[in-house]
Amino acid sequence: MKRLYWLAAMAVLSLPNAGLAQEAYAPLIEIPANAASDPELQLEILMIKQSQVPARAAVEQPPYPGALVLQVVPASQMEVNGVAMETLPTIRLLSTDAPDKVLAFYQEKLPDWKLTKAWGMLPVLYVGEGDWEPFTASEASYPSVAIGELMDGQFKLMPNAKTEITIRYKP
Repeated sequence: MKRLYWLAAMAVLSLPNAGLAQEAYAPLIEIPANAASDPELQLEILMIKQSQVPARAAVEQPPYPGALVLQVVPASQMEVNGVAMETLPTIRLLSTDAPDKVLAFYQEKLPDWKLTKAWGMLPVLYVGEGDWEPFTASEASYPSVAIGELMDGQFKLMPNAKTEITIRYKP
């Protein structure tokens, strides 16, 4: 009888926490069971397995519908032009939609963000003081969405992906 009371008590105590699990930002790319034997997939598998996807509520930028997480990179310390700083965490997503469609989505969802082109071609939406420049403190510390076109079959675990979306966010 004591065991029954103990089990009932545990069930009641767990009820308030049942709804607290937070929705993930976006789902991870699935790794097929046979992928481990393919030497060409090892880097992709490692990136996916080491990724800890943040909660949707922790990231200001919305996830692109249907996009899958390839990699999550935590914040880190670095030095840029002799200045120590912390980089923002980064989420790399893959989408089967064309880059123009992805860019239009983020321009609609983030209307106050500035648009620039890294290296004259890679669209980057960002928020921050001044300009966003690649390989500078602004790239590492400004919340941003970079949208890049992929080559056909660039990622074997998602060979139909057309666009890579790189999200830098303030936790």
